[in-house]
Amino acid sequence: MFSSNSHRLRSLLILFLVNGCLQGFVRTSWGAGAESTKRQNDLNVSVDTRWAGCAFGGYYPIRIEATNFGRERAIRFTFKPYGSGLPDVSKTIVLKTNAKLAFSLSIPMTGAQSNGTLDVAINGVTESGLRNSISLPDVDYSSYDRPSLLVISNKTLPLDQYEYGVNWMAQNSAGASSSGGYYGSGGSGRSSDHETIPPTLLPERWIDYSGLDFVAISLDDFDKISSDAREAMLDWCKTGGNLILFDVGALPQQSTRLNELCRLNESAISNSTSWKDAPLWKERVPLVEGDVYSGYTVTNNGNKNQDPFVWDHANLPYQTFDLLDGKLIAFYGNPFPGTRHEWGGLLKNLGDHRIRWTYRNGITSRSGHDEFLHFMVPGISGVPVVAFLLLITVFSVVIGPVNYFYLNRKKRLYLLIITIPVIALVTSLSLFSYSLVAHGFSTKSRIRSLVTVDQQAAESVIDTRVSFYSGLAPSEGLQFQADTAVFPIWPEQDDDGLSSGLVDWTNQQSLRTGWLKSRTRTQFKTVSVRDERGRLTLSPPSGGSMDVANGFEYDLEQLLVRGTDGKLYYGTDIRADTKKTLKLASTEQISSVSNVIRENQPALPDNYDPNTSSYSSRYRSGRYPGGNQLHTQFSNSLSERSISSLVNSFERELGDRQYFGIFSENPEVPIGVNRTSERSSLFLLHGYY
Repeated sequence: MFSSNSHRLRSLLILFLVNGCLQGFVRTSWGAGAESTKRQNDLNVSVDTRWAGCAFGGYYPIRIEATNFGRERAIRFTFKPYGSGLPDVSKTIVLKTNAKLAFSLSIPMTGAQSNGTLDVAINGVTESGLRNSISLPDVDYSSYDRPSLLVISNKTLPLDQYEYGVNWMAQNSAGASSSGGYYGSGGSGRSSDHETIPPTLLPERWIDYSGLDFVAISLDDFDKISSDAREAMLDWCKTGGNLILFDVGALPQQSTRLNELCRLNESAISNSTSWKDAPLWKERVPLVEGDVYSGYTVTNNGNKNQDPFVWDHANLPYQTFDLLDGKLIAFYGNPFPGTRHEWGGLLKNLGDHRIRWTYRNGITSRSGHDEFLHFMVPGISGVPVVAFLLLITVFSVVIGPVNYFYLNRKKRLYLLIITIPVIALVTSLSLFSYSLVAHGFSTKSRIRSLVTVDQQAAESVIDTRVSFYSGLAPSEGLQFQADTAVFPIWPEQDDDGLSSGLVDWTNQQSLRTGWLKSRTRTQFKTVSVRDERGRLTLSPPSGGSMDVANGFEYDLEQLLVRGTDGKLYYGTDIRADTKKTLKLASTEQISSVSNVIRENQPALPDNYDPNTSSYSSRYRSGRYPGGNQLHTQFSNSLSERSISSLVNSFERELGDRQYFGIFSENPEVPIGVNRTSERSSLFLLHGYY
């Protein structure tokens, strides 16, 4: 009897452990999500959460379709996380009888939490039968930021060869950067990150793609989807994404249909760049298989040369086009499955700075950042620990022994009930007054932004870093347009993310309760795509000069322009809505532009002592198990790399029909607050005309 029970218990235990391991493997291996349809109280709700990416940040779209078979009513959808790290996210819609609406509830991935519920309330009453459990992507704690891929297709495409190519990249990158194994000394990595979804219920805001590295879709499907969904993908690509269009059926640069759908003929970028041929990279890639627990294993290194290339190299497999900060990758045919050699070659040629989310953005929004202290608001000192300790000591001595002995000597101990609260009140008012005099009630900020303008398409991409210190946080929180991505940046020791917060998408992106706290250093990175009315009107160069009319609403402190003759022209103090003549740029004038930017580089505060700072790097040498090993750097981001390359050599990097300038004031970059007191801000302009 005992033996039989022991055997049964042992079998159940083994089954439980195996099931747990498999669940853990699946949870970290694939794009998260599921789909469901529920109906209650004459309301039909379909929810699709299949997606990829967001292991390091971005917005995760819960795609919803609601059909109302009852009378007109207000319906509120609310995502509630099980714990801290993510905000409560809601949106209210009004549906008439028999009306249908499809939309995405975008969840900012702001911390380590990854699960919650989606509740539906009709006219303020929650319908329990419409509740969905939501499983979002886990944080990736590995030392290699694995590229995420979303394939949009009605067919199931084979992605194993793509994953083998990624594994090879991960093995080389993670193995070279970690002394404690391919995944570092703690944590584990995803074995893959991809998902295939049909071309239905696609998001119509670019920010819903913001957590992805690659999106792949055939040209036919790209043509058939709605224009809003297509524009969302293109806008995401312009912010730095990699958009793969396949089955073009012709050489991409010769495909009229491709260029029209991507609106390249309407873009000024085509004046300074063009389609580039695929580099035929011939090195063979060994078969490397990923494992979330033990790292990577080379399984057939000896036979790596037996697998052939399968992409149609006779017709040039693919071409690329630099679309502002992003990359269009257009394939003559279908790249799936391809071979690991070809996918490995494509990934290597694109480079880490393009295929890895943390490199492109220079941050991770789901854990602390090593360089939080490098972008502080000047003049905002830390907590005066020594002064406060001295004041508390004096307060304790005065309110206790001194107060007692004095009143005892005067034989008026009954006055203790008055003197104790009075002394406490005076001390509290002193502390409050000191804080008020030192920092006040206003919101102070430091902003560093790059506005990239495509004049012919009349649009711009704005990449902004902002640091806040608010004496009294605004009651309305932060207000952003719905097409602005907001990525919080946490101090290094703050790996849990957002402690509490609310996001309301009903009218715009309203961030409240915890996003901007009083007397707390707070940082964000924002990225937006907007219609751009401003432009420079430039005359053809003549006799060593050219005229410029500043059609922006803001003054330009300095300006460099690459004329149509290939020469650089320079001007200063170009007021809004005025004309000025630019002259050929001298070496000293070019250096003056570079020097302004170099003097404003993010750096540690003056007199910073990491041993005494409350923001000291207490996890730098041996962070807690599972801590992120990436050590992201702001300088790796696409915007900072672009600024750095231009500053190092405007002569070489500023391309044909391009200009670069420095605004004298804030050109209304999105920071979520209408008015702040700016300190050491820098507003840069890079344009195509």
